[in-house]
Amino acid sequence: MTQDRNEIKEQPVENDINQDQVLEQWSVYVESTHKVSERRLKNNRFYLRLLIALLAVAGIGNELEVVTSAGVFFIGLIGLPFCVLWTFHILSYKQLNSGKYRVLWTLAEQLSFDPFKMEWERLQEGEKPSVYIKHTTVEVWWPRVFGYFYAIAALWGGLAVFNHSEYFLVGTIILSALWGLYAIVILLGKSPTQYYWDYTGN
Repeated sequence: MTQDRNEIKEQPVENDINQDQVLEQWSVYVESTHKVSERRLKNNRFYLRLLIALLAVAGIGNELEVVTSAGVFFIGLIGLPFCVLWTFHILSYKQLNSGKYRVLWTLAEQLSFDPFKMEWERLQEGEKPSVYIKHTTVEVWWPRVFGYFYAIAALWGGLAVFNHSEYFLVGTIILSALWGLYAIVILLGKSPTQYYWDYTGN
């Protein structure tokens, strides 16, 4: 009888120890998740500064006759792959963060409550833009918009190199129409890569 009472007394102590261990692991993992978000912001700043600088060199340089039409064309061609690379970096960080938050939710199941999961549920998991617009949804438009301007630069430079600048207006209209169609497809969620953007670490 005395032994049974001792076991009952020791059980809450063991539970408290387990909760403390889980809470410590959870806190360490939260910190690592925040570090990933910081690296993501630094990555965005790098691409933003790089692409703005290249556009400035192309525009101002051409105006001052320091950069030739061929130079503008070359800068346009260089900028486009950087825009694509930036998009993939955003997707990579988004997927990594999604996986990390799923791990946090699993750890938090052993705690009294999980603030991250509660917050995500209150925001209806980003399914309704009227409640919450996902950060990645806004973030990824930066490289898309820059890609449009770099395509315009490549178009202008290429036509000027081959002495066909008179087609620039028509080319710009066609390019703008294609970009607008691309934007509509993405906003409707019909992009071929939509599955990867919707992935939440399940």
